[in-house]
Amino acid sequence: MQINKLGVRKMVRISIVAVTAYGVFALLSTYVLPTRYSDCERDTKELNGGEKVFAGRKFKIVLCGDGGDENFMQDKIRMQIFSESGNLLAQRQFYVDWPMTNVPKKLVYGDDHLIYFDPSRPKDYKRKVSMPPTWLDWIRARLPLVD
Repeated sequence: MQINKLGVRKMVRISIVAVTAYGVFALLSTYVLPTRYSDCERDTKELNGGEKVFAGRKFKIVLCGDGGDENFMQDKIRMQIFSESGNLLAQRQFYVDWPMTNVPKKLVYGDDHLIYFDPSRPKDYKRKVSMPPTWLDWIRARLPLVD
């Protein structure tokens, strides 16, 4: 079976363009135009974060917001889950509309997971993170633009 060299070259070029575009967007979002998060202590308390124990292991869940708009809507929240020793294990971003009452805001804890609510995903606003976080969560926390 003969491999179509022209098709392989085209796929390589498309892959190079895709990886380059991802790199440019990642650099822009991470270093040039990063989201500025603040009010970590307030948001962690308001959204039920803090130190939690799962399967006998301690984790620290830190939540910080970007402030949203003037009506306290679409406050972009960064949730980070750290090990007891301070290593970042997982990271998620979601939105909170503070004045809205029809969508829960506070994190909900199960035996082996936590649930957060993202009203920007109206059909599936309930999101889940395994506790302890998986190795895939660890990788996602380190790749820009993945979440």
